[in-house]
Amino acid sequence: MELGSKTDELHQKLFMSFFDFNIAGIFTFGKACAKAVRLIKKKGYADAHSFDSHEALAKELKDFLKPGDVILIKGSRGMQMEKVLAYL
Repeated sequence: MELGSKTDELHQKLFMSFFDFNIAGIFTFGKACAKAVRLIKKKGYADAHSFDSHEALAKELKDFLKPGDVILIKGSRGMQMEKVLAYL
């Protein structure tokens, strides 16, 4: 939320870098990330998802995660990502 006019560009660059890593899935929250998810899906990264509610994101994560998986939850303070943790 603090990226200003560079929001779309920076999110897209970040998401494109995911192709360099062995990431099993991408689960995002918010409008800026939804645009980036659409971009990487067009580029062939099939297991990327975007949500507009914390609860829906957490529910999908619960179904996706397996014992031993590692997740990174990242977001600006305004995105209130601790709500996802509470649901998990």
